[in-house]
Amino acid sequence: MHLIFTMERLGPCFDQLIETATKHPIRTGIIVASALAALAPQVVSSLALGVGGFGSKGIAAGSLAATSQPVNIVAGSIYATLQSAAMGGYGAPIVNGIVAAVGAIVEAVAVAIIVNEGLESREKAPLTEKSVNDDKK
Repeated sequence: MHLIFTMERLGPCFDQLIETATKHPIRTGIIVASALAALAPQVVSSLALGVGGFGSKGIAAGSLAATSQPVNIVAGSIYATLQSAAMGGYGAPIVNGIVAAVGAIVEAVAVAIIVNEGLESREKAPLTEKSVNDDKK
């Protein structure tokens, strides 16, 4: 019985979530992507590094990484760190940490914007006897 009661109460929340996601697909994408980056940075960084041409077996021929490869690669440089991250070396925790931090910051900003919009829309809503009584609860 407790589970049924919970699902009855959560049902409208899920419906509202789907409706909001449908109305705001870009915002939803940003929230999902930033949450993924914050919670599973290795997934996001490995995809991004692969797209850039940094692979687990080296630089992919003809890729962005190959065309931007410096003549002399200095140990500890950004280029070396990105390649190391792609190969699971010392660069992995550095790149994953940066991806997680950026994801968390973007997520926090997105949530703050949504909360602020909700507060503003609530302030603009006309006061009715029902809304006043709801606030007293």
